[in-house]
This record gives sequence, C-alpha cells and structure tokens, in this order.
Amino acid sequence: MDLVTRATGSLASKLDELLKEEGILQKGVRKQVESLSRELESIHSAICKVADSPLDELDPQVRIWAGELKEASDDMVSSVNNFLKPKECCELADLDRMKHLLEKMGSLFNKGKALDEIAITIEDMENQLQEVTKRRGKSKVDDAVVTVSTTDPSLSALGTEESQLIGVREPRDALIKKLSVAGDDASDKKMKILSIVGSEGLGKTSLAKEVFDQVKPKFDCAAFVQVGQNPDMQKVFRDILTGLGKEKSTVPMMLDLMQLIWLLRKCLINKRFFVVVDDIRDLKAWDIINCALIENSNGSAVLTTTAHNIVVTEFVGDIYKLQHLSPADSSILFWKKLFDYGINYLPADLASITEKLIATCGGIPSAIIDTVELLISKASAVKDWQAFYEEKRMLALPPHLMPCLLYLSMFQKGYEICGERLVWGWIAEGFVQETEGRSLKEVGESYLNELIMGKMIEAVEVDVSGKALSCRAYDSVHDFIISKSTEDKFVTIFDGSQGRPLPDTVLRLSIQGDNVASSLPQVRLSHLRSLVVSGDVMPSISVFPLLRVLDLRDCDSLLDEHLKGIENLVSLKSLFIGGKCITGLPNEIENLTSLQTLDLSESGVNELPKSVFELKQLERLCVSSHMKIPDGIGKMEGLLELGDINVTKPELLNELHHLTNLKILRIAIWSWDDSLKSSAKPLADNLCSLVKVRQNIQSLSILTSCSLDFMDHLDAQWAPPSLKKLEIRYGVLIKLSGWILSLCDLSSLSIELHKLSRDMINMLGKLDNLSFLSLTIKHPQQAEFVTDYDDGFKNLECLQFASNAMTKMFAPESKAIKKLRRVKLLFQASRTKDINKDFSFGFEHLPFLEHARVEIICFNTSHRVVEEAEAAIWKAVFKDPIRRPNLEIRRTHQECIDGSGSGPL
Repeated sequence: MDLVTRATGSLASKLDELLKEEGILQKGVRKQVESLSRELESIHSAICKVADSPLDELDPQVRIWAGELKEASDDMVSSVNNFLKPKECCELADLDRMKHLLEKMGSLFNKGKALDEIAITIEDMENQLQEVTKRRGKSKVDDAVVTVSTTDPSLSALGTEESQLIGVREPRDALIKKLSVAGDDASDKKMKILSIVGSEGLGKTSLAKEVFDQVKPKFDCAAFVQVGQNPDMQKVFRDILTGLGKEKSTVPMMLDLMQLIWLLRKCLINKRFFVVVDDIRDLKAWDIINCALIENSNGSAVLTTTAHNIVVTEFVGDIYKLQHLSPADSSILFWKKLFDYGINYLPADLASITEKLIATCGGIPSAIIDTVELLISKASAVKDWQAFYEEKRMLALPPHLMPCLLYLSMFQKGYEICGERLVWGWIAEGFVQETEGRSLKEVGESYLNELIMGKMIEAVEVDVSGKALSCRAYDSVHDFIISKSTEDKFVTIFDGSQGRPLPDTVLRLSIQGDNVASSLPQVRLSHLRSLVVSGDVMPSISVFPLLRVLDLRDCDSLLDEHLKGIENLVSLKSLFIGGKCITGLPNEIENLTSLQTLDLSESGVNELPKSVFELKQLERLCVSSHMKIPDGIGKMEGLLELGDINVTKPELLNELHHLTNLKILRIAIWSWDDSLKSSAKPLADNLCSLVKVRQNIQSLSILTSCSLDFMDHLDAQWAPPSLKKLEIRYGVLIKLSGWILSLCDLSSLSIELHKLSRDMINMLGKLDNLSFLSLTIKHPQQAEFVTDYDDGFKNLECLQFASNAMTKMFAPESKAIKKLRRVKLLFQASRTKDINKDFSFGFEHLPFLEHARVEIICFNTSHRVVEEAEAAIWKAVFKDPIRRPNLEIRRTHQECIDGSGSGPL
C-alpha cells in the first residue's frame, strides 16, 4: 500500500505545481484543478487509512480499488508532466521542436477538438477521479478501515484470551500501583489520570481490561468504553452511563451531546469512579470526555490507551509506555498459540524457521498471533514456511526502502550491480528524499546500506567503511520482489515467456534475453519511466517521452542507430550505455537538459562528442579510459565526478581547473613514449596545481602503465586537506617519495610497489588517518607487516595485500594491526609454497577480524597444494573459538592446476 500512497501523494504535489504555473491555466480550468486537488485529498486520506491495515486483512475489493487508484494516479502524473516539461526546455528548443513536442502530447489524449489541450486533459482527469471515487464507495473502503462503534461495557466483545496476556502481569501490577488502588483506601483523594501508550498491536486494550477487572471492585462504579476513529460521541457517553449503572431505558435517546455530558457529571458528583477510555485517536474526542469527568476528590481514576503520543502529552499527566514483549515471552506466546491449534511438535528444520519468524514480529503480540494463524494455513513444508518468512520480513520494510528494493527486479536473478549505478537509478526515479545537510547521493547510499544490513541485498565488494561497491539481491528476496513488482505493476519484465500478462500501462520495463524486443506486445509505453535492456536486442527509444532512467549497459548489440530520437527524452536523468558495437553518440544528446549521470565506461564509443559539454545539469560523467576527449571539458562546471579521463597531453589538466565542484577525479595516462618524457615536469605541475586549486577534491585515481617518474616532481604540500582517497593503479612505484608523508588527512591509499621494505612500512604507518590500504607487490615482501614503533597505523581497519609469493604477514607482537577488521589477501599458491611452506600468514593474531577474503591463484600447482593452503587458512582464522569472522576463499585460474608455466600477478 505504500506504493499507492506514494502515487497519490506524487499526484497531489504535481497538481500544486500546475496551479503555481503562470499563464498555463485558464480561469475555468484552474477551478477544475482546485476541485481535483480537494477530491484527491479525500481519497489520499482514505488510502492512508488502508495503508495502516495489514494487507492480508483487507477486503479483496479494497485491494482492487487501491490498485486502480495507483494506476490512475500514475497516469495523471504523467499527463500533468506533459504540460510542465515544455517550460523546462523551451529556452533550448527551437520553435519547430516545441511544436512537435506539443503535438506529441496531444496524441496522448482522445479528445482532440477545438478546446484547449490542458482543459481537455483536466476534464479527462476529473472523469477518471470520479470513477475511482465511485468504486471507492462500492468497495466500502471507509468501512473497511474505520471503526466508529464503541464497545459495550460488559466487555463481552473483547474476548480476551489467556494467550494474549503473556507478559501482562508486570505492567498490570505497575499500573495498579500508579493508580493507588492496591489497598482498600486510596492514598490520594485527587483523581488519577494515567495513559497507556504504545504502538499498534502491543496489547494495550488487553492490559487495560486486566487492570479494569482487578480494580473495579474497589470503586463505587466503573465503565470501560472504546472510542476509536471518528467516534459517535453520543453513543460513547451512553455507554459510559450504562457501564456506571444507568439503565439504558433511563438515558433518553433524544438527549444531545451537551445534555449527556451534564447527566454524566451529575451521576459522578458524589461517587468514587473508575473509567477506562480505550483507543483515543484524536485530541477533540479526549477533550470532550475529559470535560465530563468531574474532579470530586473521592479518589477516582481514569485510565486511557492510545498509540498517539500527541494526545496524552497534551492532556494527560502520567504516561505508562508499554514495552514490546521480550524474546522469551514472544517465544512462549508463539508456541502456546501453536499448541492451541493442536500442534505440539515441529521437525527441526521448521522449528529453526520459527525463531526467525518470531524475530520478525518485533515483540508485538498481535503480530505473533497473526503469524501463527497464517502459518497453520500453510503446508508443513520448509519451503512454504521459508517463503512466508521472507515475505513477512520484506513487507515490514520502511516505506522509503520498498521501492528501492523492488527496483532490483529490473535486473536478472544473481546479477551483480555496481552500487553507484543502483543509487543513481533511485535518484533519477525520485525514490531518494532530500535531507538537510546531505546530498541525494549520500542519502541514497544510506538506503543501500539499510537494505544490506537488513539482509535484503548482499554486498559483493565493499570498501573500508563497509560501503557496497557492488551488490546483488539474495535469491529468495529476488523471487519475492519479482512477484511483488508484478502484482503492484511496479515493474514489467519481458523475456519472451508465454502466458505472462502485461499491464495496459507500463511504468518500468526490463527487457531480458535475446530476440525478444521484436515480439514486444503493443502496450502503453508513453508513460515509461525506466527502461533496462540486457541481451542482444534494443527497442526504439523515441516512444518514451517521460523516460527518467535508460540503462543499456548490458545491451551487447547496441548500435549507433538505436540512439536515434534520444533528443526527445527531455526528462532523462540517468543514461548508461554499454556494448562495444556502438562507436559514437548523436550530437542531439545536448538536448537532454535534465541529465545528471552519463556512464559510457562499458561502451565502444571512441570519442566524446563536444555536445556533451552543453549538459549543464550533469553531475557524473564516466567514460572509458581509452576514449578521446576533445577540448572544452572545462565547460562542465556542475560535474561532481569525472572518470576515467584519458590525459593525452598535460594541458588537458588545465581545463579541469574550471570544474569548481569536482570531488572525484580519475585520470588515465596510457601514451608515454620518448617524445612525451619531457612532459613529466609539466604534467606534475598541472596535476599539483589542479588538486591545490580544487580544494574540494576528495578522491584522486591515476591509472597508468607508464613510468611514474612524473610523481617525483610533486612537492611535499601538493595534496589539500580535502583529499581522502588516492589510488595509483597499474603503474609500479620503485620507491616511496617524501610527499607521501604530506598526505596526513588521507584515509584510503591504493598503490603498487616493486618491493616492500620495512622502511616503506614504517613510512606508511605514519599516516595516522589511514583506514584503508591496498598494496600490490611484484616481489615477495622483505618483512612482516610490522612497524618499528608502537603507534603505527593507528586507524587502519582494512588491508588488501597482493603478491605472487607471500610470506608471513601478521606477528603477535605487532600493535600496528590490532584494529584490522577486514583483510583481503591474493597470492600464487606455487610460489608462496616455496617461501612459506605452511601457508602461515598470521590470521590468528588479528583479534578484531570480522571478514577475511583470500584469493588463491592456481598457476602451475596441484590440487594438494591448494587444499593445504585452504586448510591452513581455515585453521588460523578460526583458531580462536570465540572470534567467528566471515571467511571467503576463492580459487582463480583453476583450469591451470597441474598445468605448466606460471602467470604474473
């Protein structure tokens, strides 16, 4: 239901935006839009109430109505967008293009008469909303989610069961003590007012009933009444009067609310009374009831329950916050309910799943009871209970995470996706909400981390902070999101399978496999927001005017001609292009004025067109490190990230001085022949100047297989405090220059060295803020990873180390490695065996190790040697029985086992 409320909320904001537009709406049409907004507010309120109810408890008609409402809302949002977009791009579009765009928008509607296009569209929207409203009445939505009746004071309707009272004794006794009614006489004659506050399903009503039953004999009269949503206040007061001893026949039906209040006050004036007011949901209802509860200094008491803190904090003096059930009590309640249904034993495999199911209930009694009732309807098979567990776990996701998770259904099962690619897709779709003081990218990354911590997404590659560099959905999760996305019409997957119905309107389309696009059925694609294509086929993109995400990274057969019409995608925010068959981009790409990220890193495009430089909104540009870059890139002042730009001449770095917002820069240097050696000093000067001038550069990567002599020309103060990450790949450093010590604020360093000496280790150990270190060594290291002083590598938490032959790494006396949490080692088995026969690396000396990953290169070795290495690593990592880190061992080049020859690292 969160997707439905999101859709109606989005439509409301679009209507507000339309009302603010100057010169678009005629006077009569403006009134129609205002009427639409009011009607939508009513519908949105109803759907919000539906969203508060468990999905499985809703009437099927209500669920159908909600689906129709979502589809109608999405359609109307797209229609409104059609009239907002031309204004965004009119400054750059010529008259002919504007005319063409308006004609295209007109084709979306069937009423193309002499009336104004917007007026026709608004009339269509009114009719659409009226139909939804009529179906709302037929579905009895409001009755399905709103309780207006009160409970008879006899409490027979409550039906409290013993199993629901587990964990009640302690809070019940505490409440009785607070009410000061434990003895025969009240210790305080002033009326006590106490409120039980807690989330839905915690058992507030059951607890209140227990207290009521216990203390009722201590009072002259007592009443228990439920209020609920939109209560009939006259009936509430009649029920209170009846509970206090008034015969129903003595309470005339013709009395209005004020007369009932005075009658109740008269009834209570000389009595010691106890009234329980259950389920208060708004301030007004409580205010009215509170007026009637007279203070007569007879030791009376009032107990209320509410899930809304605002009510009690405004009006009630003492609050009792009801806590969730403990794990032990949750387990007791779960098993007791199973016993009630005659289930006294479960096989071990099912019993293990119950522990996970109990945990998903979060200590909420009603959730535990509902779970048991649903479980007994399932077949007694592990796969059924496991599927139910996964579904229950995922449906409990916060609203802001559900669309992000469902978006992964755009990719095939087991697909490993770059974390940034996923986050930028979320941003383009509008799933990521702005947060003060944080960029959208930072918020999106926090969403990804939440999904990983919640075991929805598996992090495949991570950096030192645990940030996912690549990830994939767990298989069981992927099965669920495919089903959920299809049910909610969130994503449409077309893989050529027969029998899978496609919705009339498609918002997100994933085309998977080969030779399927030609058979794509004729469905409404004009509202398409995201398109992901993987395989060897590509549909025409000119029919997707509202597209925000176009992901063709895995479209292997993409050709230049497939991008024809791309200039029409004026809403496009993220564009990923792959495939080695494509060689260029159309110059019309400059018309994509909303584009934020352009990723060409996996494409065959050999030269970046100058028209890309006109994309003023672009924040992220990723290109192949072999792509030719023309002059003019300095115009892209909005760029935050640029990589992997091929520097063919030192002067290119001069242009980057104009990129005032640049935070992440990756440069590649592949051409370094004799004629360019004289450029070493100018290159170093330009690099140094660039980093110093751009004081906000946080990450710098240098990719080169050429000489790194130019780095000897860097001065000791070349790096600004903003630089947190430095990466030098493919190029080998013969020595560490003195400037390395100037990187005092660096937190991440990746370099390749010819040899690693103790002096080098000592030098690196002085980088106090270093938390991530990646070293690739061409020859065996000459010393263990130990500094000659005690406080080296103060904050190092993650180490990646690669060498053809690896000796012992970690020693027990080393304080430099005490904080290490994540370690990755890569070595060649045969060469390591020659110098480290026992494959002893010292894992047992890492007290805080959480994750270890070892990659064994199998060149010129035997199965026995590889197995020896694996056994030694397992033994060392798990030597301490208390410390249980994650261990991952991978073999690479297994086909070379028992082969001849050896390969380089």
